[in-house]
Amino acid sequence: MSTTIHRRLLPALLASLLLIALVPGAASAASRPTRFELYLNSSCVGGYSNDGALVELTWRRASGKLMVHETFRAGNNGGYWEACAGDGFTTPRLKLGDRLQAKVGSAVRKLTVPTLTLRFNRANDVFKGRAPASTSVRLGFAGGLYSDVQIERTVAVKSDGTWKYREPDFDIMGGQYAYLRWKNAKNDRLTLDGVAPYIRLTLGASRFTGGHYAGTSFEARLRDPSSGELRAIGPASANIDGAVSGRFRDSNGHTVPVSAGLRLKALKLAGDANWIVPNVTGSASAGTDEVKGRCFDGGISARWYDVRVVAPDGDTRARAAGSTGSAGSFAVDFGVGSDGLFYTPGDVRPGDLVVIGCLQRTGDWTQRELIAP
Repeated sequence: MSTTIHRRLLPALLASLLLIALVPGAASAASRPTRFELYLNSSCVGGYSNDGALVELTWRRASGKLMVHETFRAGNNGGYWEACAGDGFTTPRLKLGDRLQAKVGSAVRKLTVPTLTLRFNRANDVFKGRAPASTSVRLGFAGGLYSDVQIERTVAVKSDGTWKYREPDFDIMGGQYAYLRWKNAKNDRLTLDGVAPYIRLTLGASRFTGGHYAGTSFEARLRDPSSGELRAIGPASANIDGAVSGRFRDSNGHTVPVSAGLRLKALKLAGDANWIVPNVTGSASAGTDEVKGRCFDGGISARWYDVRVVAPDGDTRARAAGSTGSAGSFAVDFGVGSDGLFYTPGDVRPGDLVVIGCLQRTGDWTQRELIAP
């Protein structure tokens, strides 16, 4: 009896196996195990389950504080799902140590967000950080500040949970973009990204901006290069997105504008953030849509300019970037159409703010702002 039943089922079984062989997605879509797809510092958590599966997600802080408890359907084309805390943009971000649970039917997937960090050593051109011990991470980085080339490397994590990588003949500058991705045995993935710390000074202004690791602080100092006299200190800290804003003040609390010839020193920002502030000159013409200028060399000029024309409402009207001449000079005609990678044509109008930035080899910037007449 049993043998007869199995013989009758055999054609159907063979047909099913043939279907799976011809349509690989037929089996995987029906039995896709739940996994997490996470981005550190994001307000949302996501993952994959069976197509159309009912997913019950619980997201808690390491302390046990509830961030999200939501039930929803996974997508029907790949099984992707996502849930966000607050408005998904400005409120709670995914942090190291957060605890996640995704329940699909009787199956429960749990994950505690592991330690994963990405740091940039500009002075020694080294990427480094921490990750789960004795695993590996995938490091990706752009081929340069203005490069569209993407480089990826697999890096082993040591038994103490540290990793380090140096790309041969590659210079890490401030503003360098990179990302790091870790994957566990259950195919959960955690990704984070960032840029190398940098500072941007504006000649004639006390304020400065830049980027640093989220939640960290540093001091920028201005000194007389000959006497070493301290002219101003600028304390600053990075917000949750890594953006920096600070202001130079003297010992009496008065603001101090940045001037060419002073020495900028911010070693807690980066070990090579120690250079002479160069002069930057320029002019703009609304009649001809031209911007001309010069990036002087304070000792470490990268001979690269970046010009933005900003309308009174704050929108960037035109932009150009490129190499300067040997003396640091450049000229841009924004009235000429071009499909260049670093050129966006547009009108220069009276009252527009023209920002002329000059890059240092460290990746830091000195800029001058002027109003188009």
